[in-house]
Amino acid sequence: MTKQRNLFLDYFRGIAIIIVVLGHALLLCDETATDPLLRLIQTFQMSLLFVISGFSSGFSEPMKNSKSFLLGKVKRILLPYLVWIQIHYLLTACVSGYYSVVKQLKSVLVSQFWFLRILFLMFLVYWAFVMLYRALHKLSSGPLKVLIAAVVAAILTVLISRIPGCGSLLNYLPFFVLGNLLYKLSKKYDAKVYRSAFTILAGILAVVFVVSIVLLSKTQGIIYILIDKSMALSGVAACYIVCRLLYAIPWLKKLTTLVEKIGKNTLPVYAIHWCIFFSLPLPLYSVLVNSIGLHLSALIVALVWLVLCMVMIYLLQKNKFTRNLLLGEK
Repeated sequence: MTKQRNLFLDYFRGIAIIIVVLGHALLLCDETATDPLLRLIQTFQMSLLFVISGFSSGFSEPMKNSKSFLLGKVKRILLPYLVWIQIHYLLTACVSGYYSVVKQLKSVLVSQFWFLRILFLMFLVYWAFVMLYRALHKLSSGPLKVLIAAVVAAILTVLISRIPGCGSLLNYLPFFVLGNLLYKLSKKYDAKVYRSAFTILAGILAVVFVVSIVLLSKTQGIIYILIDKSMALSGVAACYIVCRLLYAIPWLKKLTTLVEKIGKNTLPVYAIHWCIFFSLPLPLYSVLVNSIGLHLSALIVALVWLVLCMVMIYLLQKNKFTRNLLLGEK
C-alpha cells in the first residue's frame, strides 16, 4: 500500500521556497540591502526551511533502515550539491574571467551556497543520534538513552560547526530538531487536536513576531540574539498561520496546486535559482528597479526565476542521468 502524500506539507514547503526566492530577488535588486521587506524575510526564511526539513525527516526514520537512510540522503542531497556547486563556480568563473582549481575545490566548503551542505550535515547528525540510541539498547531507562545520545550529538554538532563553512549547522539545527519533534507529536496525538493546539500556539508566536520586529531595533548583545531567534521561530509560526488560511480558500485551488508542485521540487528549485540566476547579476535588474521600483522588480524577477526553474526541472527529469545527478531523484 502506497503512502498518501501530505499535500499541505508540499504547499507549506512551496510557500517557503517562494519566500526564499523572493528574498534573493530583493537582495539582488536592492544594492544597499536595507529594504525593510528584505530584512523581514531574512529573519525567518532559512529557519522556515529547516523546520519543514525536520518535519519531513520523520517520513524516513533511520531507525527503520539506517543504511538506506544515509545512502538516500547522499543521493538526494549531497551528490546534487557537489555537482551544482561546481556548475556554480564554473559559471561565476566565466563571468569574472578568473579560474582557480584550488578555489574550485575549496568552494565545496566555503561557498555561500550552503543550504544543501548544512541540510546534509543535519541528517548526518540525526543519523548518528539514532544509531547511538540503538546501540544503547541494554540501558533500561529510555530517557537516559535519549540524554546520552543527545549529548553526543550536540558535541558532534559543535565539532562539525568548527569546520570552515559549516558554522550555520549550530545556528539552524535547533529548528530542524523542532520540526522533527513536531512530526513525532503529530503521530502521537489525534490529528484534529494536534492541528488545533499547534494553530493556537502558532497564533501566539505570530504576535511575538510582530513584537520582536519592534524590539529588535532597540536591543543588542545576548538580548538581541534571543529576540532574533524568537523572531525567527515566530516568523515560521506566522507563515504557518497564513498558509493554513490560504490553503482553506476554495477559489485558490489552482494556485494551491501550482504551489504544491513547486513544493515537491524544493531542493532543485533552491539549487537552480541560486547557482544559475541569483549568482549572476545582470544589468537588467538595475534597469528594472529604476523603471518600476524595487518591490515590483523583485516580484517579477522571482516569478521569472521560478518559471525557469520549473522548466529546467521538467527537462532534467526527462533523462535518468540528469534526474539522478542534478535532482537527486530515482
